[in-house]
Amino acid sequence: MGPIILVMPYIGKNLSVNSYRLSGKKGQQYLIKSSVKGWMVELAKKAEELKYLNLSPPLVITVSSKFLDRLNSVDPDNLSKVICDALERGLGMNDKDFRYRVGTVAYGYTDPILEIEVSKEV
Repeated sequence: MGPIILVMPYIGKNLSVNSYRLSGKKGQQYLIKSSVKGWMVELAKKAEELKYLNLSPPLVITVSSKFLDRLNSVDPDNLSKVICDALERGLGMNDKDFRYRVGTVAYGYTDPILEIEVSKEV
């Protein structure tokens, strides 16, 4: 199997592990922000379409980012949690079997995107 690329819009810094959750009223309880939850559902649906490929772990998840500029971007490593959680749901596979990698980071894009490459670890 060659790499498969899922393209998702970059919806801003809320996707960062540093801010995509809201603190709950009961101590360590967290709620995912609604904008992030919708984004995760969309990515999970795209990943569900890959189930017919019978992917087996471990998988390499490489994320390349195309941002507007440095001010409107995040550290790509901080996107791993939200991306892997969504892929886990869509693929029906535990994210402990993912190997997350940062791909290229580019600037100057008026419609920022994330290119999420899914491939078999070799």
